[in-house]
Amino acid sequence: MAIKVLDKWKKENWSTEIEKEIRHLSEVEPNNNTKENIKRLLNGQELK
Repeated sequence: MAIKVLDKWKKENWSTEIEKEIRHLSEVEPNNNTKENIKRLLNGQELK
């Protein structure tokens, strides 16, 4: 759910800390579908 909220906020509205934490999550998330969506979020792509 948080990924969907961050998608609505758009990347330009994220703080440096939020982006840092999202990048960390993209490395440690065990669920492949969630991990893919985190990477899509970071790349400004539509979530699946």
